Amino acid sequence: MSGGSSSRIRWDRVAAVATMTFLVLLAAALGAMLYGDAMKAARDRDLWSKLSELGGSIDNNGPEAVRNDVSMIYSRTDLVALLVADNRGVIVAAEPEKAVGRQLPMTREYWGYRWAGGQEGFVEVPTVDLFDYGGPSAFGEFLGVTGESEWDFRVETHRVQRPVPASEDGPGEFVAHIFAVVSYPALLGISLGRWLVILAGAAVLLFLAYALALPAWVFFDARRRNVDAPLAWAALTLVTNAIGWATYLVVRGWQRPACPNCGRALRPIFRACPHCGVQVRRACPSCGQVVNDQWSFCPHCTEALN
Repeated sequence: MSGGSSSRIRWDRVAAVATMTFLVLLAAALGAMLYGDAMKAARDRDLWSKLSELGGSIDNNGPEAVRNDVSMIYSRTDLVALLVADNRGVIVAAEPEKAVGRQLPMTREYWGYRWAGGQEGFVEVPTVDLFDYGGPSAFGEFLGVTGESEWDFRVETHRVQRPVPASEDGPGEFVAHIFAVVSYPALLGISLGRWLVILAGAAVLLFLAYALALPAWVFFDARRRNVDAPLAWAALTLVTNAIGWATYLVVRGWQRPACPNCGRALRPIFRACPHCGVQVRRACPSCGQVVNDQWSFCPHCTEALN
């Protein structure tokens, strides 16, 4: 009896602790996600407002004439870098200033237009790649990017282009390309994006611990109570989780208690097993009625129970 009881208590506690910890981590992950989204939305509104102003200045004065504007925006924000490139991909204004004159790689982007003659709407535009093969790219290191992936930094792109006349197809002429390198908000030195990954991984591990602990508890409890087919009940709980566990509890309540010595079914009123003679219930020494182990007096004859 003691071995079965210890197994039941151990797996019961494992399942309870895993479940509660899983729920706490899930709530923490959701809270971090909501907090991160709120912080990102507030920063993005301010950033896009500043980038739009910079785009208007570029449209009026040209990309080479906005170096002071770039420095001012950079000093008033927590950007990692702010770059302005021309149509050839050459950086003409930047913070840090050491990036001025560098050539950005060009890539084809689909703009959803069709030119005259049925050609697809692809355009050659410069791009900024901060990461490569699980770490910062050469250009990312040049800008001071220290993270390992897009969970730590992101690039906000703003294209400055002149409007297209109604009689023409395709995008307007590009004037410049603005790239803002943004770092995600950090908590305890770890970006919120990476916190989401950590919390999600921990939640998955705890859910697996809970999913395995519950059928283990069912197996040991069924074996201790001599319930038929304990392995089958454990397998059902493993596959269906809480549904199998609840079904087991219902069916378990229908079965008669079993003798701890021979395993034969007993009636609740039996004081001893009729098959092997082992006493299974406490009896009043005065009237012989079955009594509970926690009672101090017999409810049948009012005799004190020792």
